[in-house]
This record gives sequence, C-alpha cells and structure tokens, in this order.
Amino acid sequence: MRIQADVAIPEDNPAPVGLSAELSNKLFRSGENATLAIGAMRDAHVAVLNITADDQVVLLFPNLYNQSNRIPAGGRLEFPPAGSQVSLQMQTLPGHERDAEAFIVIGVGADKRMDFLSLFGGGKPLPLASFFSRYAEVASAADEVILPYAVENGK
Repeated sequence: MRIQADVAIPEDNPAPVGLSAELSNKLFRSGENATLAIGAMRDAHVAVLNITADDQVVLLFPNLYNQSNRIPAGGRLEFPPAGSQVSLQMQTLPGHERDAEAFIVIGVGADKRMDFLSLFGGGKPLPLASFFSRYAEVASAADEVILPYAVENGK
C-alpha cells in the first residue's frame, strides 16, 4: 500500500488583537437602545454585525456613514458613539413576544486591512449560511466576540 498526499503548510496566523466587547444589557424591552463597548490590546480594525432572529446577518459598523473603525492599542470604541445620530433600537420581529439575537464583533490587526463593507454586504442582510461562508475565508486572521441577547415585547 502506498499513500500519496499533498501537504499544505498554512501561513503564520497573525497574533491575536486581544479583542474584548461588552453589551449594555442582555435583556432588552422593545424600543430600548443598546450600546457596545469594544476594546483591543493591539492596534485593530473592528466590525460589528447583528445576527437577527430571522437568521440574517447585517453589518452595522463600519458603514457608509462611519468608516473609522480603528482602535489604538489599549483603546476603546463605543458603538454607536455618544452623541451620534445612529442608535441601536431593539425590536422583536412582528408578532413575536420574545426574540434571541446576537452581535458579533470582529477584530483584525491594524496591519491587516480588511474591507468589511465589501466582505459582509455593506448593510444589506446576508443569509446566515452566506455570512459564515464569507467569514470562513478570513476567520483565521480575526478575533471575534459573540454577544447574545434577548428582546421582549414591552406590551
């Protein structure tokens, strides 16, 4: 018996950026606003995506209006920024009393510039499978934090 194999030596994975993220709450009433606090131990570029209750993934940040997604080493970024005209108003799907969703925060080293807008649809919803197919292409170069939460209808 003879076994023949092609061996691929993977590229060196970049050092982790030391990504951290916190959500202002884990349970929201419809109409309440959410904020995220994002930090990184190394210079990083970050993205915030939302996995919705109807199995769609939407890139929230960066976006066409706010593309400044760099966090300096040891720094923090708040999304949406204080005083911004953007808000993350939480809502259940129509007819739902409670929904479970999540934010995904992705960080890559500042030396690895990633075009999050092109990669994740620039604000247009992606089916869950399409998101993971695209993310699989870059996941080895990224850190991620998943922030699950629930939204309850306030009636």
